[in-house]
Amino acid sequence: MFPTGLPGAALFLLRFGVMGMLFDSIFEISSSGNISPWKIAALALVSLLLMFGAFTPVASFLSLIFDAICWPAWGGIRSFEFSLQAVVIVALFVLGPGAYSIDSKMFGRRLILPPE
Repeated sequence: MFPTGLPGAALFLLRFGVMGMLFDSIFEISSSGNISPWKIAALALVSLLLMFGAFTPVASFLSLIFDAICWPAWGGIRSFEFSLQAVVIVALFVLGPGAYSIDSKMFGRRLILPPE
């Protein structure tokens, strides 16, 4: 759940990429003026949680929900982009945060040994 080395670095980059996609969504939607400031603040908070790797499964699920809520405001032209964002967010949900995250510091790595 908390791989180190190159896989951990790749998960950090994945979290950073999802955060960038969410911030892009925030800027796109806030420029159109079709969304409340509370939704923008919530999406920004969730993207920052993902950036730092805090509560990553919950934050990725919430980001998928917020992205789905904001999707109608984008119009049909960004539907393909939304589907790609959803795939990346689901991948992050399944893979977890990696070793370079707050989650790994909070919950720690554990060594599970098989019974003798």
